[in-house]
Amino acid sequence: MKKFGSILEKIMPRKKAAEAAAAAPAGNPIVRRKKKGLSLQGKRAVAGLLFVTPLILGMAFFFLPAIIDAVKFSFHKINRGIGGYTLDYVGFSWYDYAINQDKWYRFSLIESLANMFFSVPLVLIFSFFMASVLNQKFRGRAFFRAILFLPVIISAGVVLKLDNLNLFTTAPQSAVAADTISALDLVPLLIKLGMPTSIISQISSIIARIYEIVTASGVQILIFLAAMQTIPPSLYEASTMDGATGWENFWKITFPMLSPYILSNAVYTIVDNLGSFKSPVMQYMVSVATGIHGDLSKSIAMAVIFFSCQLVVIAIITVLVSRLVFYYD
Repeated sequence: MKKFGSILEKIMPRKKAAEAAAAAPAGNPIVRRKKKGLSLQGKRAVAGLLFVTPLILGMAFFFLPAIIDAVKFSFHKINRGIGGYTLDYVGFSWYDYAINQDKWYRFSLIESLANMFFSVPLVLIFSFFMASVLNQKFRGRAFFRAILFLPVIISAGVVLKLDNLNLFTTAPQSAVAADTISALDLVPLLIKLGMPTSIISQISSIIARIYEIVTASGVQILIFLAAMQTIPPSLYEASTMDGATGWENFWKITFPMLSPYILSNAVYTIVDNLGSFKSPVMQYMVSVATGIHGDLSKSIAMAVIFFSCQLVVIAIITVLVSRLVFYYD
C-alpha cells in the first residue's frame, strides 16, 4: 500500500485518482510526482525577460556610453579642429555658468517643467477618457480607433517636420474661418458670467493646448485601450448582478485595474513632453550649441542638468503613483 498513490497516478485519470485518494486509508498518503519544467510564473518571467532584452541591450551598448561621454564632456572644454577635437579640463565651470550665470537657461528649464506638470495630467485624462469611449461597442469603432491613432503617425518623420514648421497650425486667412474661431472664443462669455480670472486663464490655456494634447496622446490611448480589454468581463457581470452601477464599476473595477498602466503612461508622457524639441529648454540648448557664438561644452552641461531633473521628476512621480497602483493576480 505504500505505492498506492503513485500507481493510481500512472494508471488512472486525475479525476479518478482524486476520488480514489479520498477513499484511500488515512495511513497511506498519496505521493504526488513533481512536474518537471518551469511553473506558470517562471514562464511569465522568462517571457518578460525576453521582451525587455532588446531594451537592455540598447541601453548597454548605445544609451549608457552616450551618457558617460556627455558627463565626461561636461567637465571639459571641447576644442574642435580639422583633425578632430581636444579636451581641456575645466571642472564644474559649465555647471556653475548654467545654474548661477545663465538666467535664460534657468527660465527655460523652469518653464519646461511647469509646462510638463500642466500638460501631463491633461494628456492622461484625455487618453483615458477616449480609451473608455473607444472600448464601448458601437458602429464604426474600428474607424474611430484608427483616427485617434493618427497622432502617432503625425509625430513621426516628414509630418513632424511640417508640424515643427507650423504648417498645420498657421492662422486661417479666410474671413469665414476667422469668424468661426472668434465665435468659439469663450473668454468674453466666461467674463460675463462672473467667473474668476484665474479659472478663466486655466480654461483658455487648456483650449489653446487642444492640438498639443491630441497629438501627444496616441500611444497612451492605445495602451489604455489594450489594458481595458484585458479586464475579465466576469468582474463586471458579477458586480452588475450585485446591483453596481456603471459609475461604481468604473471606480471599483476599471480604474483600479488600469492603475499600473496609468503609472506607465505617466512616465512615458513625462519623457515625451520634456524630450520634445518644442520644449523651451531643448530649443535653448540647441541654440547654445549651434548659435553664432555657440559652445558645445556649455550645452552638454545644460543637457546633463536637464537629464538629472528628468530623473528626479520621474522618480518622484513613480513613488507617488506607485502607492495607488493595484495589481490583479
